[in-house]
Amino acid sequence: MRARLYLKVLGWFLLNVLLLLVAVLAFLKTQFDFDLRGLVSGRAGAQVEALSRLIEADLQKAPPSTWDEILRRYDSAYGVQVSLYRPDGVSIAGVTNLLPPEVERRFSTAQPVPPPPPMPPRDGGPPPPERPEKGPPVPRPGPFEKALVHTQRPDAWWALAEIGLPSDHRDGRWNPAVVVIRSETLNAGGLFFNVRPWLFAGALLFLGSALFWLPFVRRITKSLSGMTEATRRIADGNFDIKLEARTHDELGSLAEAINRMASRLDGFVSGQRRFLGDIAHELCAPLARIQVGLGILEERTPVENHAALADVREEADQMSSLVNELMAFSKASLGAQNVRVASVDVHAVAERAIRRETGNPAEITVEASGSFHALADENLLERALANLIRNAIRHSGGSQIVITISREEGDIVVSIADSGPGIPEESIAKIFDPFFRPDVSRSRETGGAGLGLAIVKTCVELCEGSVACRNRQPAGLEVSVRLKAAP
Repeated sequence: MRARLYLKVLGWFLLNVLLLLVAVLAFLKTQFDFDLRGLVSGRAGAQVEALSRLIEADLQKAPPSTWDEILRRYDSAYGVQVSLYRPDGVSIAGVTNLLPPEVERRFSTAQPVPPPPPMPPRDGGPPPPERPEKGPPVPRPGPFEKALVHTQRPDAWWALAEIGLPSDHRDGRWNPAVVVIRSETLNAGGLFFNVRPWLFAGALLFLGSALFWLPFVRRITKSLSGMTEATRRIADGNFDIKLEARTHDELGSLAEAINRMASRLDGFVSGQRRFLGDIAHELCAPLARIQVGLGILEERTPVENHAALADVREEADQMSSLVNELMAFSKASLGAQNVRVASVDVHAVAERAIRRETGNPAEITVEASGSFHALADENLLERALANLIRNAIRHSGGSQIVITISREEGDIVVSIADSGPGIPEESIAKIFDPFFRPDVSRSRETGGAGLGLAIVKTCVELCEGSVACRNRQPAGLEVSVRLKAAP
């Protein structure tokens, strides 16, 4: 299946945009040291900060014995691993991961937080020392520098953010801690990198590119489609075309060149057909005089010379038949202006053609289920069917000839099939060309000069139809005439 040209153009355009985007990112990386800090300072950093504040609020209201369970709930919600560390890298709660060197370097080198005073023994030992009265609250530590790190061993993404945990002392101080979020992917449940906005932006880019480029590409493909159809019609012998050259570029020049070519070919072919008709017309009178002279000569020639005269008369008859075919071909080719298509009973026309070409209609079988009316010129259709029947009788080898009339896809199709030897496959495309014959010998036994099927094609096309042929299996030839069905 061929891909549409405008899809190819849009695909190459989007690929070009993608390559440009990769080149810009590489340039920013090499020239401006562009890294993941840009993500941290943007939407991803805000989301990590918001999640850290939620974790902080939950941990401050719960005893340390439940911190692991709280962090596991966040693990399940985002599909990540959430751990809690002290600023010196000591694990407090959550999954204990062996931190890679790239992550360890993000921790501060502060001294470990002193442990809280020991709790009194349960067996009633000496009371613990009194805690000092609660003084003015000590400000909470400043915000930890958030970080987003990608490590190779293991291949993971790490986000770090500081939170404050309540101290066991009643002095309003906070114990700093670091939330470490590990994810196997950059997406992290939409926490680090949300792919949806990028997909939405890509869809908008594709849609915008399509809306921007589609009119231009469609105009090009429409022009090329029209030119393709025009050249196909020229190849089929129809030169009555006129392409509109709306643009002043190469496509407009090509359309004008096709119009000139069609006009010149129409003149050449029409002149050739007119020339053949004129020659045939001029040859009629001399041939008639030759035949009359041969008839007089036969009456005055001794009997022993009649065989030689018979050979001469046969040659004259062959020449007369050729001239008649030339005149029929010329009239059919040049009579387009006189054609008036109308509703025609195809079955009745086929019956008349059979009676015209054979004295024994029983040799030909007509298969038609019902009445079929097509748009055609009755005389041209009868001439075309008569030529096909004559050709089938000549080459069928005495086998049964079947004419089938049917309706296919709203058209009327008339098929003439025989069981003869058929024609070579390489000759099927040329069989309707004037003067073409698969048998190059053009002997009298095989008959004709190669104009019968050319006349058929011309007559059918003047009726706004088409004709085609194919070899049957295991043997035989089938010629199909397709006409528009009458309303």
